Amino acid sequence: MSSKVNDLARAMTQILTTLNKYEGDVGIREIAAECGVPKSSLHRMLQALKEEGWVYQGGEDNNYRIGLRLLVLASQSRLRMGLVKQLHPIMKRISDFCGQTVILSVLEGKQTVCLHTIESNKRIRVDSQVGSKGSLHAGASGKALLAFAPRELCEEILNGSLKSYTPFTITEPGRLRTELEKIRKNRYAVSIEELDPGAAAIAVPILDQRGELVAGLSIAGPRFDFEGKELEWSKEMLRLAESALENPLDEKGGCRES
Repeated sequence: MSSKVNDLARAMTQILTTLNKYEGDVGIREIAAECGVPKSSLHRMLQALKEEGWVYQGGEDNNYRIGLRLLVLASQSRLRMGLVKQLHPIMKRISDFCGQTVILSVLEGKQTVCLHTIESNKRIRVDSQVGSKGSLHAGASGKALLAFAPRELCEEILNGSLKSYTPFTITEPGRLRTELEKIRKNRYAVSIEELDPGAAAIAVPILDQRGELVAGLSIAGPRFDFEGKELEWSKEMLRLAESALENPLDEKGGCRES
């Protein structure tokens, strides 16, 4: 069974790779020749890919080409790579300033996802892996993204189940709503042991020229490193975040209309 699954996955990958090589439409004969897949099986796989949006079929010859779904994913990947490249110098300056791990995160569905990190050189530090996901209601990064997220997402999270990670996680909708209002006003979020005992974090949003959320920058480390530094570090993070996209954070605040 495992061998059949592997063969199917390999064939699907070969089909998409072949289609990606051509700028225009490709006939089933050309695809079969490149992939080495029998036409009968190839036709079924192409139809399955078409139904899911990975492949498009049309034109006078009813040929195939890469579907919109794959193009959208590729575009998002390129955009994220560009974002990492643009923000890396800012993250390095933040890391040099505070000596903590710096994390770049974005919204993905109802979660945060880590795009890039610069780890602290300190012996005791908080690490975050690229690709790791987190909750929006807990932790500085999640709360900063949620505070400036589309209004519908804010309300969905507030009205949903708020998981508790530690005794300090905010699990009451009313408290979380008040916390988000504070974050919009101050333009930064703070987390003290909300996700991990002994850890603390500060996060700021990055907004585009229309005032819409692009990403979030956060620093994370041992709680004792953050004592008495919240205001100083958050101000410097805001200053650098405002210059990241050559666009100061807007004065309106609030959840964004989608």
